[in-house]
Amino acid sequence: MEVSVIVRSLGRLPTLCELLPLVLAQRHASFEVLVIEQSGGWPREIAARLAALGQDPRLRIVRVPPLGGPRARNFAARLARGKILLFLDDDDRPAGPDWIAAHAACYLDARCLGVTGRHLFAAGEAPPYRNPARAHARCMAFTPLLKLGYTYARQDRPKRGCDYVHGTNGSLRRSVIDRFGGWDEDTAIEDEMSLALRIARGKDVDEYLAFEPRAAVIRRMDLPGGLGKRFLDAGRYFELELAFVNRILWRYRPLRVGALYPLYVAALYGWTVAWLWADAQAPHNRVATALGLAASVPWRVARQLTARGCTFSP
Repeated sequence: MEVSVIVRSLGRLPTLCELLPLVLAQRHASFEVLVIEQSGGWPREIAARLAALGQDPRLRIVRVPPLGGPRARNFAARLARGKILLFLDDDDRPAGPDWIAAHAACYLDARCLGVTGRHLFAAGEAPPYRNPARAHARCMAFTPLLKLGYTYARQDRPKRGCDYVHGTNGSLRRSVIDRFGGWDEDTAIEDEMSLALRIARGKDVDEYLAFEPRAAVIRRMDLPGGLGKRFLDAGRYFELELAFVNRILWRYRPLRVGALYPLYVAALYGWTVAWLWADAQAPHNRVATALGLAASVPWRVARQLTARGCTFSP
């Protein structure tokens, strides 16, 4: 078995039923599809559709209680049989029948450890970035000072030397998990980063992470379900990002976070305001929400620093 396509599914059963035939129709010769299904009870019609799809021996559906993002990812990695682990969110769609093959082709180079594929918001769309060179440089890269993660995955040029692999439409060699371990489970957001930080510390000089635009998926940003991050209120989103800094980044980069903590707070406020305009789906008045969040930032920071499990500690 060469590739394990891993789908973490929560609260999107009809969407999952739409996705699985598209994955099973991929033209790659050797793959399995492993679904970690966390939705609980299945309506009769959904159960019948999934049972019919399950007649394909390449499909395995494992039903578990809700695990959270990184824990579900680790659980799936232990069950997967493939040499390449390819992750796809249940609300995304392969943009074509050679999506798996485009990921797999990157691993013909033994130095390639992981790959992020291109994100599309509509079939055939052009990259939306005004400065293509900057978008390429920032694609799947850490910001220079604070080492937070840029994405810029809608650009259309391949790249070697990325800093991390995206959580959806991202693949890794299984040997990466064996060498560096899985994902830290004590964060509800940015859960790709802990493994990326360990890869950066331990990989050989000639090994790399890549971006491959031919491995494209169409992202559907307005569907409820899953981890629900796009439907959070701004304050909750800000606090989850801050908890990620307090837990994960502090664990791996304590000197940087400790010295620059006010800059992290300011950056996460700006990050959250950008999220309000670009990704948030809950109804809101953006200007009023941004101003209200600004006023509440000191209180939210203090609460995160004093809350159990959210302090500066490994």
